[in-house]
Amino acid sequence: GKIQAINSADGSLKWEYATGGPVTNSSAIDEQGNLYIGSYDGKLYCLGE
Repeated sequence: GKIQAINSADGSLKWEYATGGPVTNSSAIDEQGNLYIGSYDGKLYCLGE
């Protein structure tokens, strides 16, 4: 699977991250801006700056 961030101003790709399996669910964001995503590879990914 792939997670992509899109620039809301112009629609360009900001970044992309490949997971080990499909991602079909919603994500969550914490107070610090970290993004949490579950994948069908059995892992929970945390993406942040």
